[in-house]
Amino acid sequence: MKQRDILFLSISVFALIAFWIGFNIFHNLAVTTISEPIEKNIIPISPSFDVKTINVIKNRQNVAPLYETEISSSSSFQDITKVPLETFESSPSASEVSQ
Repeated sequence: MKQRDILFLSISVFALIAFWIGFNIFHNLAVTTISEPIEKNIIPISPSFDVKTINVIKNRQNVAPLYETEISSSSSFQDITKVPLETFESSPSASEVSQ
């Protein structure tokens, strides 16, 4: 290829890419819109922090409970697991469904 052909090709590719980018920008500006109710809901959040409130939260008193419960294995749970399944009766609606 001659130098002139390479120059023509590179200018053509550059023009095509520039046109493509410009068309995409125009398309996004013309077609993509946000409805008014959604626009009201997407108000940007202020980047400044309320330092006073953060310090108040850091300096809060820790509240301890007045009483604490202990979870231990109870004998009632063990008694329930020993009950045979034959002692339980099915409800009338359950036996009607199975028939």
